[in-house]
Amino acid sequence: MQKKLIVFASKFIGIYLLLNLLYLLWISFLGNQIDGISELVAMVSQKILISIGYDVSLLYSDLQPRILFYLNNVNYITVSEGCNGVSVMIIFFASILSFKGAIKSKVLFLSIGLFGVFLLNVLRVSTLFYVALNHHEWFSFFHEYAFTALIYTLVFLLFIFWVNTYGGSNFNEDAV
Repeated sequence: MQKKLIVFASKFIGIYLLLNLLYLLWISFLGNQIDGISELVAMVSQKILISIGYDVSLLYSDLQPRILFYLNNVNYITVSEGCNGVSVMIIFFASILSFKGAIKSKVLFLSIGLFGVFLLNVLRVSTLFYVALNHHEWFSFFHEYAFTALIYTLVFLLFIFWVNTYGGSNFNEDAV
């Protein structure tokens, strides 16, 4: 069991570091341009906010790779590379890829899980706008703690589901 845990951890760390390096290179290559994932998160969040009655406009920063959310000429939140959920998607991806399972099942599960993380992140951004607008005193708590815990809990539960459904449990000899 100990050897299997070391194999899993080594795979996870290797994949995690590689994906983070590739992501860092991609973000560095973009310079002051906003990355496509952050832009998509901002645009979908804007659509949600508009659909519930907030006439939110987006403004792209000329100085930094950021998108600012405006309502009545007031900036309430900003979406940048760190807000797009990619870091938690990398953890999810590395976790599933490092564990046993058929490729077809992994592709399907990763697709569904990554989409779920994306949707939860869009709801996070939309809700943070609402909190910044209506309950500003709670913004830091929700931004730094509540939503971070919620998204990481989703990834953990998805991983546990994967292990119990597709990968075997307790890191048995066939699990990794």
